[in-house]
Amino acid sequence: LPPTLAQAEQEYLSFVQTNLAPKTYEVYAKTLKHLREFLGNKSVGVVSGREIELYKIERRAKVSAHTVNHELRGIRAFFNKLKQWDFITKNPCDGVKDIRIIDTIRPYLSKDDLRRLLDHTAGTQLHDIILLAAMTGLRRGEILNLTWEDIDLQRGTILVRSSIAYQTKAGKIR
Repeated sequence: LPPTLAQAEQEYLSFVQTNLAPKTYEVYAKTLKHLREFLGNKSVGVVSGREIELYKIERRAKVSAHTVNHELRGIRAFFNKLKQWDFITKNPCDGVKDIRIIDTIRPYLSKDDLRRLLDHTAGTQLHDIILLAAMTGLRRGEILNLTWEDIDLQRGTILVRSSIAYQTKAGKIR
């Protein structure tokens, strides 16, 4: 007998907590909570593709298309794992498409914008952080996680790695 959504969610989140990044756990926990609130605590074996489509419509009324697509990836992963564990025979997300998003140019700072920002923050700690970010492309969390051990001034390199308090994107060292 397939478990309820709440039972499957609990087991799946234990798996995620053990095997994936803490941030991934947070995102999946929030996504599965939204799904369960929408569907109710029914058996995972009776969830249909139509219900996933209705969930997608309901969520799109509240959040961006990017967020809905991100949640759908988490929901697909959830049902794929349930299928792998033989809780269900078919993933209800099969055939459910992401919301089409028109490509846009990502915002960036022009050289003049960066110069004005650096002039405006001159003499502050923020100036140095902005300059480091602009020159290296490091993410905010990566900058905040840096230690002097990660910086080799002679070679002109920075080692970006995870720590107990921070996990790099995909957990990779670069």
